[in-house]
Amino acid sequence: MTNDAFLASLKSDWCEGSSREEAIARGFVRHRRWAWWTSLSGALGSICVLAGFVWFAWMALEHRDPLFAVSTLAFAAGLAAIVTGLLTLRRGMGLRYDETPLGLFRQNRDRLNLSRRLLFGARCCAGILAAATAAALLLTTLSEPRHVVVFLPIAAWGVTALAVWIWQARRKQRLEYEIAALDSQIAEFEEADAAGGP
Repeated sequence: MTNDAFLASLKSDWCEGSSREEAIARGFVRHRRWAWWTSLSGALGSICVLAGFVWFAWMALEHRDPLFAVSTLAFAAGLAAIVTGLLTLRRGMGLRYDETPLGLFRQNRDRLNLSRRLLFGARCCAGILAAATAAALLLTTLSEPRHVVVFLPIAAWGVTALAVWIWQARRKQRLEYEIAALDSQIAEFEEADAAGGP
């Protein structure tokens, strides 16, 4: 037995007394719901980052402040990472599977692999924020004296970078566990099919 959330929900479908076809259909519906939600959240994130990029770029031009310039570069790099992740997601969503238990397991294994690849974007964003924090601290330290309030957003960048890095590391570990569990289930299905074949 495994604690994987997907496997638990799939097993519960079979235990509810519903037919195998209904349980498989529910699994594919869950996958489509995940793909839709991931695409929507990625698109909204891109819009927010683009808005931040435009605003900081305008402020950098208006005030000739290097801190705004650093922020503009950070938002531009973050936007590139998010768009790359969305393109990766789009390619992964185009895969098709047989509507069988084995097809459902393979679909979810590939979904977890895709989620693991998307964590690369989170690592990039954490690195970008960390670099922007270091650059902003250096610029603030070397420039004319500033009010302590200026250090608050810089500190927020650093804390966010650390939080994102810790989150993605834990998420990656969890995904690798779930992928291993699904690989084990797929191997069992394939062995059963081979044993039952001609």
